[in-house]
Amino acid sequence: MKWMTVPAFLFGLSLAQTMGSGPALAHPHVWVSAQSTVLFDAAQMTRVRHVWTFDEVFSAFAIQGLDANGDGIYSREELQELAQVNVTSLEEFDFFTFAHHGDTELTFSEPVNYWLVYDGGQLTLHFDLPLAAPVRVSEELVVDVYDSTFFVDFGFADQQPALVQGNESCAAKIVRPQDLPVDVLDRLSALPPEIRDLPPELQSFAESLVNGIHISCS
Repeated sequence: MKWMTVPAFLFGLSLAQTMGSGPALAHPHVWVSAQSTVLFDAAQMTRVRHVWTFDEVFSAFAIQGLDANGDGIYSREELQELAQVNVTSLEEFDFFTFAHHGDTELTFSEPVNYWLVYDGGQLTLHFDLPLAAPVRVSEELVVDVYDSTFFVDFGFADQQPALVQGNESCAAKIVRPQDLPVDVLDRLSALPPEIRDLPPELQSFAESLVNGIHISCS
């Protein structure tokens, strides 16, 4: 299952909402609580380590049929194929991770060290996102996590939303997005689930929902 793009995914969630007691499916379709660690090797930033916890509705849909031995426990091994499909599909969306050092845009390589954990209610995806080339931080470095189409609603976790590891002279400051106006939320909620590209008048609002990590090194 390619969790962001396969129409069956949208149909499955739409059907679940229609048959259940929950609200009608609307933008956003998936909610993610994010924790991110910016990793250094001495003065160079080398990668971003993401821990993304998905909402319960998406989690329940995603694990269907994955309890291979029927013991009611979804082991790391049983979830590994889904983890691989997830991180592979992320490339189409630039891993929802965008970074720049001063005026220089940074690029990432393919994710590594990835796995999923299911706690009985929610799935959590762990993965490392290496920079294509390590960067020696000489000015502010910014890592943004967001979906510019608001298909996925990313938000930093309340606990340890962003950390720096590997360089004690560097510190992280997080910048959370402001809430959208009520009328914009209403218009987004009216969009059908198959819509991936937002109307132009809504696109700028969605692009403002940036979860920023600002790294400064002394």
